[in-house]
Amino acid sequence: MAGTSHHSIWRGLADVRVLALALVYFKTSAGLYTLGIWAPQIIKSFGLSNLQVGFFNAIPPTVAMIAMYPWSWHSDRQNERRWHVVIACLAAAAGLALAGISNTAFGVITSLVLVNVGISAAKPPLRSMPTLFLSGPAAATGIAAINSIGNIGGFVGPAMIGWIKDLTGSFLGGLNFVSGLLLASAALTVMVARSLQRPAAAAVTAHS
Repeated sequence: MAGTSHHSIWRGLADVRVLALALVYFKTSAGLYTLGIWAPQIIKSFGLSNLQVGFFNAIPPTVAMIAMYPWSWHSDRQNERRWHVVIACLAAAAGLALAGISNTAFGVITSLVLVNVGISAAKPPLRSMPTLFLSGPAAATGIAAINSIGNIGGFVGPAMIGWIKDLTGSFLGGLNFVSGLLLASAALTVMVARSLQRPAAAAVTAHS
């Protein structure tokens, strides 16, 4: 019975690592939905027509859709999750920070491409991480919990951007706020990965 505890549905809900990964997902969702809602207005602020805004706004998600496949393939091929999440989150954080200080439409769109690629690339390996320490019903429950909690970020991120813009009259503070969330996501991912390494190291020591 003890040997199957990692299969339990309740184990998937109670594991603190699931909560940590849910927070990572929360923050990546905050970034993704921020782009979906605010990117057109950010691009429009450079005096482009509605047609131009629509065209340029389609570029970042299109590039991201293409880029996430080789990134996910590489993660699977290397059987590595942590750094594929961390690097992608750091790229997205950098893109948001750059978008806040870019003073040309080209610079903003390039930054938004980096953000979209980073967030989209982070999600597949992130969703795979619960299977590193859970299996069976516990893994399914853990993934569901991560998605459910994480998607709340889709409300918080855009709302914070709007609130900060109302206070400051600029997108800069809000973009930096969401950038900080993604930096925290990278740090949390490293912490979860290290927690997985400790039991493995202890098991190796015990058998040596």
